[in-house]
Amino acid sequence: MKKVTSATVEIARYVTEIDQTQWPFVKNEFPEAVYDETRKKYLSLNEDFFDSSDLGKLENEILNGEVVHLENICLAPDYCCYYNEKTKEYIAVLISNRE
Repeated sequence: MKKVTSATVEIARYVTEIDQTQWPFVKNEFPEAVYDETRKKYLSLNEDFFDSSDLGKLENEILNGEVVHLENICLAPDYCCYYNEKTKEYIAVLISNRE
């Protein structure tokens, strides 16, 4: 995992998490879902967006390492998957610049 040293979050979206036990019953509703092997969850990009007032806080959480980039998970072509280790939530992030 490479540390992010600069980030400007343009858009952040919520991610729907689906437990392995629920997956057989809902897989037709989430055809684009991807699987997180580490946490054993299926993930789907949610239609809800973060409020613009929360984006600065999210940038700081990414820079201080509280929210980590899951490099092996791609939710959509333009979105990186991040995981908040404190709240145990997934976040889909569109970042304009990364170093």
